[in-house]
Amino acid sequence: MIIVGIYTGFRPKELCLIEIENVNLDKMIIIGGMKTSNGKDRIVPIHPRIYPLIKTRLEEASPKLLYEYTGFYFDEDIIEE
Repeated sequence: MIIVGIYTGFRPKELCLIEIENVNLDKMIIIGGMKTSNGKDRIVPIHPRIYPLIKTRLEEASPKLLYEYTGFYFDEDIIEE
């Protein structure tokens, strides 16, 4: 997921919300994004280095490209200033 995020520029939550019908391997694009009007439903090319990762995920039976988003949080006791 980290490598795909680096190559696509999607935030972690955005990656987890991408549905497989928004991935086109023939055109080598992913449609996704959120948060701003410019970021929503943007077309992002699939880099050849992550193509095998994307293809493998699409072959698995799942409605989403990556795993479900469960959320992130920071524990204030761990964070030091």
